[in-house]
Amino acid sequence: MTIGLALLALGLLVGLVVLITKIRVKKVSVAQEHVKLQLAIDNLAQQLHDAHLSFRRGQAALDSLAIGVVTTDARGSVCLTNDIGQTYLEGRRADALVEKALSEALSIANNGIEATKTVSLTGPPSKVIEVKAIPISEPELEIGAVALIEDQTATSRIDRVRRDFIANLTHELRTPIAAIGLLAETLRGEEEQVVLDSLTQKIVNETDRVDQIIDDLLELSRVELDGSPRREPVDVRLLLSSVEDQHRFKANSKNIQIEKTDTEAGLKLMGDTGQLNRALSNLVDNSIKYSDENSIIHLEAVRGKTHIDLVVKDQGIGIPKADLDRIFERFYGVDKARSRATGGTGLGLSIVRHVAANHGGEILLQSREGEGSKFTIRLPEDLEE
Repeated sequence: MTIGLALLALGLLVGLVVLITKIRVKKVSVAQEHVKLQLAIDNLAQQLHDAHLSFRRGQAALDSLAIGVVTTDARGSVCLTNDIGQTYLEGRRADALVEKALSEALSIANNGIEATKTVSLTGPPSKVIEVKAIPISEPELEIGAVALIEDQTATSRIDRVRRDFIANLTHELRTPIAAIGLLAETLRGEEEQVVLDSLTQKIVNETDRVDQIIDDLLELSRVELDGSPRREPVDVRLLLSSVEDQHRFKANSKNIQIEKTDTEAGLKLMGDTGQLNRALSNLVDNSIKYSDENSIIHLEAVRGKTHIDLVVKDQGIGIPKADLDRIFERFYGVDKARSRATGGTGLGLSIVRHVAANHGGEILLQSREGEGSKFTIRLPEDLEE
């Protein structure tokens, strides 16, 4: 009996131990599964974080672009834009014409065809906006389209200036070359020495004009390409005296007086002596060409609080108000007939503008038709030595 009870108790104890062991094993298994689940959740969270970070980086890159970007899915719904693209979609920029062009271009691109739309906005200010939509797809998977919206105003203006330049250059060269051909034809069979001498001199004059155009073009190219001119101390008093000496004979031939105001002793600039001399010379030369006899041209340097002005003022024919905005363009001339008669090429003022820009300055103009003009090359104070 006692043995039986002992065996029964032992059996119960063994069963209890087995049961406790199973429970413990089950708890360990649950804990392990919990750990695995937590690791999976953490891994998924990290992947989501990385994906979000990657998206933000991509969005930041898109937003940094200087063009608008708009993408659509296969149904034509907008799914991604950058800041500039969003402004066009919301109509805050320019005109509804751009929105219309964007919608049309994307619609075409969603059908698998690349499309480009150009919109000209009258302004002010006037603008040229180009919308280019490109279909995006992968094999057996239609994704949608992307549109690029770019302000082509500057490019359009450069193209227009280039076309005008070529047209003007062709015209400016054709005129003297045609004259040379006509004069040469006239020389044939001519025996009278006086006539021969006259025609020959005219040919020389026209040839000189072609040479002057080419020289000015080369000088303009040098000035344009030399965006950072040589920096050296330039004595302003000597600069003005040199320019005056260069033009004294031409001025005297028209009885024009060049009055040079006394310049502050020791006034210097850091810049390119050759470029500054050429710019001032062009201004004085123009003043002589477009001034009547017995007039006065003022040449001076004025030191301001934040700048130094190199000034040329004349009593010439002046410039009409309508021409003031274009007077510094290549080959632009108010009086082309007089310009050709006096040997002008229409490039001098363009050279002046580029020289001023190369030195961190600007060219200012005040003029009244029939009263004269005042040109000021304004250079910033920090160019001083």
